[in-house]
Amino acid sequence: MRYYLRWMEWKFKLLAVFVVLFFPFPVLLSLKGSFPYWVGMALSLPLLFVFLNCARRAENYKAGRKVEEYVEGILKTCVPFKALLKSDVKIKYGNIDFLVMHEEKVLILEVKAGKLKGERLKRTYEQVQRQIEEIRKRFPQKEVSAFVINTGEKSFYYKDLKIVCIKEMCYEILGILHTTQGTL
Repeated sequence: MRYYLRWMEWKFKLLAVFVVLFFPFPVLLSLKGSFPYWVGMALSLPLLFVFLNCARRAENYKAGRKVEEYVEGILKTCVPFKALLKSDVKIKYGNIDFLVMHEEKVLILEVKAGKLKGERLKRTYEQVQRQIEEIRKRFPQKEVSAFVINTGEKSFYYKDLKIVCIKEMCYEILGILHTTQGTL
């Protein structure tokens, strides 16, 4: 599970190691006299920036994977036994982190680590809208709901999408899955 996140994490770690191995090469060539020192430095500086970017992205993927694993552990305890919890569901445009299916309802849960604001919040909203559209096509007879689980301290709304902090997610799930007959 979470193979994609693990693969991306290791891919960027390997890229960072590769860059570190070749970082001193242009400088060493310039010291040898094959070409000027400033050319060696000019070639090494972009490699430094590539290394820093790869290391940062690897850490971001690792943090995302850890949060998803933590959320999954909580979900396994709070999702009703009649509901089906599926993780990492592949769809046409990417994946759905968690899908909870219950009688006539489907709940999409997207997990985001870190701050959700600005452009990242807008992209998350668009991602969830695509996910809702895809699930409605697959299950036209079921009611589809979605919300985002965030590592932030407060829950809030962005347009019609609720962003829920981890400590409130079980209450949200149980509230959405609650039926008029009172069965879960």
